[in-house]
Amino acid sequence: MLEISHFKDSRIQYFEQKNKGPTAARNIGLSASRGDYIAFLDSDDLWEPTKLEIQTQIMDINPHIILSHTSHDRVDTNKEYLETMSSGKFPGWVYPQILQSCSIATLTVMLRRNKITHLMFEETIRISEDIIFWVEISKISAIQGIDQPLSKVRIHDTNVALDHHAQITGFSNIITHSIQKRADLNDPQIVKVLNEIFLPTN
Repeated sequence: MLEISHFKDSRIQYFEQKNKGPTAARNIGLSASRGDYIAFLDSDDLWEPTKLEIQTQIMDINPHIILSHTSHDRVDTNKEYLETMSSGKFPGWVYPQILQSCSIATLTVMLRRNKITHLMFEETIRISEDIIFWVEISKISAIQGIDQPLSKVRIHDTNVALDHHAQITGFSNIITHSIQKRADLNDPQIVKVLNEIFLPTN
């Protein structure tokens, strides 16, 4: 890992590593972070100018919240608007319902750093590893949804959201990981959700 310090703003640190995928890069960011909050932005996506300000204000007045997330817009490769995803309409104690469906986009998330020092992204998982991270947080905290589109996700041919096979793989990763992590499968809520997933009623 190479640290580059040629930025004019001394608050900015840049870390370079061999390509090990986004999960490893995010874990480096988690380990290196020192501020109160953590947010994620991949190279092909965009934040609105007020995104961080709005989220930090909301989290400042809700100190019990570990994770907040917002709605977001989808844009094409030329940044032309496609649709708004109201993913911010997903608040509260969402576990175990989050196992069934999770619309949280990584670039919309803000985390309270001092509450997640025991967590890292699963580097052995390449699809839905971000949702697995949100699942672990949702076990210990309510989450804050903000129904404002404060980010833009650029949609292209490699998006998991457009790949049904990848979506199935991701869903399998979420369920498998959650079952492995949760020793007590006698919890009525867990059993109910798993039954709804694997034994849907007509």
